Amino acid sequence: MANQESTPALLCADRKNHRLRMIDLRDGSVSKYAGSGVSGVKNVNCHALEFLFPYSICVDPTNPKCYYIGELTSIRHCDGRKVSLIAGGEIAGFSDGVGGAARFQYVQGLLATSDGRALYVSEGGNNRLRSIDLKTNLVTTICGDGQRENRDGVGTKASLDDPYEIAFDRSPDVSVQFESVLWIATTRSIRRFVIGTGTLLVLLCRGMCFGLR
Repeated sequence: MANQESTPALLCADRKNHRLRMIDLRDGSVSKYAGSGVSGVKNVNCHALEFLFPYSICVDPTNPKCYYIGELTSIRHCDGRKVSLIAGGEIAGFSDGVGGAARFQYVQGLLATSDGRALYVSEGGNNRLRSIDLKTNLVTTICGDGQRENRDGVGTKASLDDPYEIAFDRSPDVSVQFESVLWIATTRSIRRFVIGTGTLLVLLCRGMCFGLR
């Protein structure tokens, strides 16, 4: 879900209907924003294109009218008129690589850096945290060994249990550099990930966690 800055509206991912929907906050009306309702990864104009279980939406910080869309097996970019592939494809799996050579499984969280250079991706199917260099579309695994566990560690030696949402640490702590720490909501825990060192720690462990703000 993402805010529309030009009008009081919310853009929502309608996963099972394979569409993006717009909610007008002035009167509560809901309209179709993009997607034909057919499942797939066909890239055409926004109304005729196919989505494959879209789950998450992230505003493009370089243009608030554009969005990154996390789907079952891919990440795409929508500018309101056309959609283009950033990484992944129609086939589920796990592999790092550039653009369509990378493989994803159950993309659940997206988070872009404010300078528009990188996109962080949490995956429930692969139990990993990935980063995408938005200049080259290079996908790199930065956390998680694929095991569905909540285990502390560094980088790919740590484990994540079905990671959902991700958010930057926006605390006023002057010791925390801007956009250097991520909070990750996983099954039964909130994790803290330091991007520079790759250190992952469990902060809370009190039941199901499905969102961060």
